[in-house]
Amino acid sequence: MLLNKILKCNIKHFDVTKKLLLHLHVIHIGAAFILGVGAYLLCLGIGFHIEPGKILLVMSSLLLSDVIGFLAVIVPGGLGVREGFMYMMLGGALSGSLSLILPIASRIVNMLVDIFLGVIALKLMRNFINEGYIKT
Repeated sequence: MLLNKILKCNIKHFDVTKKLLLHLHVIHIGAAFILGVGAYLLCLGIGFHIEPGKILLVMSSLLLSDVIGFLAVIVPGGLGVREGFMYMMLGGALSGSLSLILPIASRIVNMLVDIFLGVIALKLMRNFINEGYIKT
């Protein structure tokens, strides 16, 4: 493998079938679409009706700001980077109040979802430990 020659180490890899790779990409595109629809529904939930021509802008602002937040390695969790990028994208195209409120509302919803999923994972892990599937 070329990377092993460049780094002068032995990185193990495994082959992935084209069918599995295609399935993973379809799942990822579906998840991105659902995240975008979630941004639109969040706008409706906080009381803002979005014009049909601006729906894609709202969806893409959430998706792109999420990616930019992950790429900001200096800031933990992209805190402030995601909101700033979303505000920058929405600032000129939508009303000023929505471009200020939507980034904060999306951060709150994301934090609540993370807490909810973390609690579920903790309970599942405790159950697996108690049943002997995981040994400590």
